[in-house]
Formats: sequence, C-alpha cells, structure tokens
Amino acid sequence: MKYSNLPERRGQRRVVFVLSQAEIESLESDPDFRNILQREDATVLYAGSDVGLADPITARLERQGLLQAGTVLVASPYRDGDYAVLGEALDRFSLEKWSSAYLLCQRLGARSVSIRVLEDEESKTRCEFTAGGGRGLVKAKGSVATAKLDKFAAQMDFNVEFAGGPMDLPRARELLESSGLEADPAIRTLIEARTHSGNQLTRWSLTIDLSREAQRTVDAALSIAVPTALNLSAQFQQTRDLRAHYKVTFDVLFSDG
Repeated sequence: MKYSNLPERRGQRRVVFVLSQAEIESLESDPDFRNILQREDATVLYAGSDVGLADPITARLERQGLLQAGTVLVASPYRDGDYAVLGEALDRFSLEKWSSAYLLCQRLGARSVSIRVLEDEESKTRCEFTAGGGRGLVKAKGSVATAKLDKFAAQMDFNVEFAGGPMDLPRARELLESSGLEADPAIRTLIEARTHSGNQLTRWSLTIDLSREAQRTVDAALSIAVPTALNLSAQFQQTRDLRAHYKVTFDVLFSDG
C-alpha cells in the first residue's frame, strides 16, 4: 500500500512521520498533512508496513522497533539509513560523530585521544577535564555543567588509548567519507597536517563541533507544521526546550610523537 516504503532518494526521507492507517486516512484532506507530502525533505511511513515487502531501510526500522505510530524519526547526517527518534537525535548523532573522530585518529596512527573540554554552547556551560591519576579523566575542580551536559558527558569516551602503529591512510580516507567527517573543517585540517610527509604531525589539539550537522536535521523537523490531530506539539516543544550544541576540544598523541 501507499506509504509502506521510504523514498529511494536520501534527501526525501530526512524526516519521517510514522503514522497508523487510521491517522493517514483521517488526515488526507488536512492542509498540514498535504504540506508534509509535498516537502522535499519529509515523508510519511505506515506503521504497519509489511517488512517482507518493504525496502531494506524500512525493514531495519521495524526490527529496531521504530515503526510505532506517532513517532517522528530524523535521519543521521553521517550514515545513510540510520535514524533516531526526534527527541534523542541530537545527542545520538553528536556521539556518533565523536566516535568516528577518535576512530579516524586511530587510523591516522594515534596512540591516545584525550578530551580536555566539553561544552554546550546553548546553555553556556562546560566541563573541563584534567588527568586523574590512574582513574582516567575527571571533571576539573570548579567545572560547571548542566544536568543535560553531564548526561551527555557520561556517554562519551574521554580517554582512548591505542597500541600505536603506522598510519593507514586508505582506511582513514574511507572512514572520512563514510562517516561524513569530511564536511568538518577541523578534521580536514587534521588529515592534511598528519599526511604532510616533510614535517609530520606528532601532537595535535583541536576543537570540533559535534552538533552542527545533527542540529540542521533536527531544526528541519521542528520547522514542519504538523496536523493538530497528531498531538505532536508537546514532543516538538520538549525537543526545543532541551536544545544543546556540543563542542569538544581534545588532544591527539600519535605513535611517532
């Protein structure tokens, strides 16, 4: 049936509204619903899609339990086919970018990656980290952070150590492209500095914006006027109220440093 599969083109399924058959039938004449269908970046998906006939991404969403009526999903800006519930998307995709960043450092020959500062530009708060003896990294004395920043920080790997080894540039470039990190100017600078053969980089401190790409997708979802009958206003407002914008400053030590 109609609405049983996601559009093939990635841009047309940036935001996905999962609705029941009854909701779809009752809204077909609603102007806001029709506006969603006419948008280039949003689509509607039937919550009862037959996964045996569905496209691979729709089938994966069903296996993940995300095809629940009333759910708004937003696409990962980094990996095609990866989705998160609207209210969880910013943190989820910001963490995904951080994981990709330190894995990229590993492929560039890093021996360690250590966070110094994690900040939320939205709330103007930050966590500063210092070496904590054998306990890894701990928040510096006097560091002030909101409960949301603390919750986000608790999900991060603050001090990642590797055995060290030669740079694997082909795999680093592969990850750069597959993860979407190539759009980040700080990451591009790291790659250029590390691959310069005449005076190779051994230590580096850089700041990357973890939320820039994810925030654009979340903002696109929040800009959509939705039918009142869907009762999504509270979900949208909660997402606005819990806005955050994370940046991380970290040190990288390479194995030849």
